[in-house]
Amino acid sequence: MKSRTTITDNIITFKTINIKVYTGYINTNAMIFRIYKEGKISIDKQGNILKITWTVKLDTLYFLAFSSSVFLGIIAGFNTSLFFSMIIGTVFFLLFVFLGIQLIKDRITNLIYSCVYPNFTGKY
Repeated sequence: MKSRTTITDNIITFKTINIKVYTGYINTNAMIFRIYKEGKISIDKQGNILKITWTVKLDTLYFLAFSSSVFLGIIAGFNTSLFFSMIIGTVFFLLFVFLGIQLIKDRITNLIYSCVYPNFTGKY
């Protein structure tokens, strides 16, 4: 992952570099889609304890979950009523968001454990 990090005091701020997708049939090759991953990792020492807190912006996750749930809701609308297609879309939105947040938590936990415990294998 190509990212840009900034370290100030005890806070690491990270942001991925723009991923550009160009169209081949437009002369100017305009940028049509960008994905950002942004967040902060804070490391504080409180007595004998090292406290690591982190935040990640979830804008991209919400957009992808909403887009895919609308798509699945429309597909379900062809076979069921409008009410059930809305329920299916809502359930898939919540499922995608929950799974995405769990994946992010797992990756950040692996990152933190691999920094704190050098022999960490990725399984805790």
